[in-house]
Amino acid sequence: MTKETELKLVLTSEGARAVEASSLFPGKLTRIETQSVYFDTPDHLLSDAGLSLRIRRSDGACIQTIKGDGDSSAGLFVRSEWEQSIDSDRPIIDDTTPIPALLGDKIRNIGPIFEVNVHRTIWEIHDNDTRLEVALDRGEVIAGDRSEPICEIELELKAGKSSVLFAWARRINAIAAAHLGVLSKAQRGYRLRGAMVRSFKAEPILLAKDDTAEVAFQKIVGANVRQFRLNETLIEEQNPEALHQARVGLRRLGSALKIFKPILVDDEYQKIREEIRWLVRELGKVRNVDVVANMAPANLLDQLETARAIAYSNVAETLGSIRTRRLLINLTEWVADGPWLSQIETVGNRKQASEVFAGDVLRHLRKKLKKSGNLSACDDEQRHEVRKTAKKLRFASEFFASLFDGKDARRRHKRFLDALERLQNKLGALNDFAMMPSVLEQIGLGDYVQSLTPFSTSEKAQFLIAATDAYDDLLDARRFWK
Repeated sequence: MTKETELKLVLTSEGARAVEASSLFPGKLTRIETQSVYFDTPDHLLSDAGLSLRIRRSDGACIQTIKGDGDSSAGLFVRSEWEQSIDSDRPIIDDTTPIPALLGDKIRNIGPIFEVNVHRTIWEIHDNDTRLEVALDRGEVIAGDRSEPICEIELELKAGKSSVLFAWARRINAIAAAHLGVLSKAQRGYRLRGAMVRSFKAEPILLAKDDTAEVAFQKIVGANVRQFRLNETLIEEQNPEALHQARVGLRRLGSALKIFKPILVDDEYQKIREEIRWLVRELGKVRNVDVVANMAPANLLDQLETARAIAYSNVAETLGSIRTRRLLINLTEWVADGPWLSQIETVGNRKQASEVFAGDVLRHLRKKLKKSGNLSACDDEQRHEVRKTAKKLRFASEFFASLFDGKDARRRHKRFLDALERLQNKLGALNDFAMMPSVLEQIGLGDYVQSLTPFSTSEKAQFLIAATDAYDDLLDARRFWK
């Protein structure tokens, strides 16, 4: 078994041609055609266990490869890998791999489920003591009658420092629009076999009880970057749900930076945080127009549709900008290997058990929320602050849920999150109404403020009562953490 450390960058066809036409990669290149067939059981037992099994044929040779999901820090893949030459198109599975122990007699059910055909251009890079393999892949994933094009660069660290890996990623990004890749080819194939989706919600984050706080942070950031990137690719279709979920991913990422601030002591922390806040604001401009459109009377719909088209065009430009692409590459490097990981003054907090760290965070946030007091007595700005604290507490509760997995803890966790969600929804609706005048001003429709009346005074009072009830239920709910 070996370990594979890889950074994936997604390109357009034009970007791939620009990379090939450049003189960026010195030395000899190699071109190969590969045909890969992926295998699993009909009910995807290998995938569910975090494994992929493929047979790749190239130049008459067959290579069988088994990969584990392993750890992921943002968009950086570090995976276990079992590889061997074979003489047939059928998998050979023995006890040198984890599959027999996993499947037992169900090994006989393994069969082909999708294929990946790729034209690969390879460069070997020697940069001082670091050696990289750069592979430009163009082709397609085919699963039944569905297919998806592939155009990406994989930078695999063969030896040396990962900082060189990211330095080359930035050089590529300067030549072509290179977006951080968060899906392996195997994951693309499995997605093609599933139902079509319009957006991607946050996935469960699996933390181990023996994870340190720094490892927990890396896993949480990786999950949030993944949620953002998966939805980012769907926003160009003017998909409001994908935009909302992309923004949720960024907000969860921002909350993780605040929650873990005690261990993130270095000069890069504030720069990264400010760039994420900038991107959240840019996506928020589109989300605000979508919210207004849902509340607006019929006579404003034409103007709002025009404003909406302009807002989506602007956000597409922002997402495609070198600033956004650079942010994700820099974030990935910082999370995986930033100066914060070697600060002497934070070593105690960084190496603290994640379960202990999580308990301290959750207690602090609940205490802060409890101090908010009577919601009905708060003004709009004060309620917005309560909403932000509640949102941070909800994200933290989701981040750390797997650390408190006893039967009673799971039941308490559900009740706790239900109350938090109800509180957020009511406070969110009140905040949207409060923000409407400024949003209309921003899109040139300030003269129509008086025509927006989503809440009467009595309806607003009912929202406040519902928010207060959810707030009281939350404080009454038993803590799910120790």
